[in-house]
Amino acid sequence: MPNRHAHMAIGAVSCTIAMAGDERPNEFTHNLAVAPILGAVAARLPDILEPAHNPHHRQFFHSLAMLVAVGAGVKKVYSWEPDSKLKEVLRGVLLIGGVAYISHLIADGCTPKSLPLLGKL
Repeated sequence: MPNRHAHMAIGAVSCTIAMAGDERPNEFTHNLAVAPILGAVAARLPDILEPAHNPHHRQFFHSLAMLVAVGAGVKKVYSWEPDSKLKEVLRGVLLIGGVAYISHLIADGCTPKSLPLLGKL
């Protein structure tokens, strides 16, 4: 099972690749110094919401349903065309957060325990 450091490394790499491939970059979030750091931090979010020592670990926030929902959100944010610098930064932060969250779920989904379809709220 991936641990905190593995999730952070996977999040950093996946977000750096995603930001490099974005057609509408901005100076802040698409920076090679910022994207990996934000990705590493955001990749921890599922385990912050459902800690590993909690009996409810790998429930709703670690589910296939959440993976699909976050993926749909990332697609919508990717298509968004912001009309201000602040909204461009927000778009980048949301993309990084979504990609990092997805990277965490994919890493957990590749373990023997996998992910539940829906989990408990």
